Amino acid sequence: MKTIYYVTSKQQKVDSLQNRLNIDGTQLERIDFDFEEDHSLHVKEISKQKVIEAYRKYDLPVICLDAGFYIPALNKYPGSKVKDLMEKGNAWLLERMKKLKPQNRFCYWQHAISYMDELLDEPVVFCDRESGRIATEERGLDREWVWSNLAKLFVPIKTDRTLAELDRDEYYSLNRCDNNPYHVMFKEWYVQNRL
Repeated sequence: MKTIYYVTSKQQKVDSLQNRLNIDGTQLERIDFDFEEDHSLHVKEISKQKVIEAYRKYDLPVICLDAGFYIPALNKYPGSKVKDLMEKGNAWLLERMKKLKPQNRFCYWQHAISYMDELLDEPVVFCDRESGRIATEERGLDREWVWSNLAKLFVPIKTDRTLAELDRDEYYSLNRCDNNPYHVMFKEWYVQNRL
């Protein structure tokens, strides 16, 4: 059994990615790694830097997923500063969005997954974009498979429900991305190049 070490402090992220990848003979294990993120950078660069630093420290196959949340009507806030928005809370965001017209509630997630091992000189990075809109109120339940409370506000373009309203099967089977999802691109690369 091969092991890829996922750089994150949240076990639910490991479980979610393991479920999405579902690569026979490969398991994910969590590495809790402190990394000072430069939030002036794009999530692709943050993910890449984080996986390079983790690989230097542990000398193990490592993977890192970073995400940014962009609301064009708020000058693309929060961008890579998702934790900042989560600390302010959904009520704060809903208050800001209340004054906006429905067409200005557009938002998107940008995901970047990076992988590094001993066979690579630099990480491989795969990115996707998941477009949607901000709901007018919180909807849905606390779900173990979603990453944050923003799931109660984010409505992907391919559905009328928030991520927190989707059951587990719907959440994992709905292709919510504008392009090929990051986990699909990574899995294809990994199966072709590492198995």
